[in-house]
Amino acid sequence: MQGTVQTPDLANAINFSTVSINSISYGDLVAASGAARILASLEVIAGVVLLQVVFSEIASYDSETEQALAGDDEDTDSPDCN
Repeated sequence: MQGTVQTPDLANAINFSTVSINSISYGDLVAASGAARILASLEVIAGVVLLQVVFSEIASYDSETEQALAGDDEDTDSPDCN
């Protein structure tokens, strides 16, 4: 591998993180040390887990809302509500 090793500034660090989390991997910025590669890998894993948690919460909310609406409809149709 050829190139120069530079300490990234804030803009390049944010760009590297965003590209890594989104699995785009342009290859213009790469982690040079083993520790940086491990941290980048952990960041990608954390990003994927975070997305899974968010989508799980959305699905759970939708399911709970659907059950609540179905329960409300059943209560109004039952003869005990008179």
